Amino acid sequence: MPDWSAADCLTHSWSVPGYGRRDEGSIVRAGVLALVGGGIALLATTVPAAAFDSGSDPDTYYQSVIGEVDNHRADLSVQGTAFQSVDGFSRRLPDDSFDDLILAMVNRFRSDRGLPGYEQLEELRAQSAMWANRMADTKNGYLADPWYRSDAHVACSTVEDIYTVSSFTQGTPQDVFNNWAADPGTVNAILMPGSTWVGIATVDDGETQWTTMRVVRGTCPGSSSPSATVTDTLPRPTLAVAPSKDGSVVQVKVDRSGNSQIAVELQTLVRGRWLLWQKLYTEPDRQKVSVDPPAGQYRAVVPPQSGYGVVIGPTLTLS
Repeated sequence: MPDWSAADCLTHSWSVPGYGRRDEGSIVRAGVLALVGGGIALLATTVPAAAFDSGSDPDTYYQSVIGEVDNHRADLSVQGTAFQSVDGFSRRLPDDSFDDLILAMVNRFRSDRGLPGYEQLEELRAQSAMWANRMADTKNGYLADPWYRSDAHVACSTVEDIYTVSSFTQGTPQDVFNNWAADPGTVNAILMPGSTWVGIATVDDGETQWTTMRVVRGTCPGSSSPSATVTDTLPRPTLAVAPSKDGSVVQVKVDRSGNSQIAVELQTLVRGRWLLWQKLYTEPDRQKVSVDPPAGQYRAVVPPQSGYGVVIGPTLTLS
């Protein structure tokens, strides 16, 4: 891990690309990953009554949430999203006592400003723990999580606002909180008005503690209608997809106004789920691209980007 000073830590916070946009009529807060540093005044707190109880069996703790999140992501394929399983991480249980202390500090911070404390939502916490485990597996705190807002709909029937922040430390819960308290965006999230629910999870790889916190304003707990169509007013390019004469090479053409590069996903159907096979790019002067995938069922999808809405092409069967 880099040997950065506390000042360096404060200058090396960053936002996850793709967030901070208006979505479904509300502001989606940026996901921030902050390295933990010292040099900030300590917040006095007492050991709280236990708020978290993850049990003793990692498979029991994670399995149902993995299934719910994966089913939710698969349902989103009707909107053009390529399926990506949330599974594939080491199943370390979150550290209940570490997280109890962080929650107490967060709630003391809110109480001192006249706000009620957060309630922990274990299903949301399990999602945070899965992400913390991914960081621990890769020893990489720079991972961007493009799914955190969508996944939260598994735990909450409505998500009006959500913020996620992650940190890693070889220190204490106080170090984690101090660093979050030094970031204005995270402070705004901790003090989010009208919010009730939080999921804080820390996993220990034997050397470093990896923590993720997700703060949600919405209706929680609850279940969503994941297949509900999201309406928007974004312009949609024209997408043409066809096999070549020999039925193997697929030609994808995107026609739109403007001069921006457009990404196109070629997705393949595997056991009822659309998986990303390859991402293609078209330019204003090169609107057509050709690829030669193996036999199977495919579709081309223009995901939301650069001011354009989703477009889903027809299904092609290649033999």
